[in-house]
Amino acid sequence: GNTCFMNTMLQCLSHTRELREFFLSGKFCKELQRSMGTKGELATEFAGLLSKLWAQDATYAVSPTLFKQAIGRFAPRFIGYEQQDAHEVSTAVVHLAVCCMTSQTGQLQVSF
Repeated sequence: GNTCFMNTMLQCLSHTRELREFFLSGKFCKELQRSMGTKGELATEFAGLLSKLWAQDATYAVSPTLFKQAIGRFAPRFIGYEQQDAHEVSTAVVHLAVCCMTSQTGQLQVSF
């Protein structure tokens, strides 16, 4: 299928040190509001994918299938394998992940 747009976005996000550390450390869990947005599903799938990508003993290719399926559930235009734009999927992923992460004040408060 045609998923190079998503792989490009994942490589960019995965190599953003602060973002990667936020998800790999589990700090994102404190900010999840499981009653909002994706109910934490997309953020949790992203953390799981990062965990596989950055595993110390990883000697295998990592398939982002579960992450792609999660994106498709919340942004149906990404369900199939049609040509897409990396900017569009990155905007959707960031929006979907952040919309379910707010503090009690209603603002996402993340310090990198």
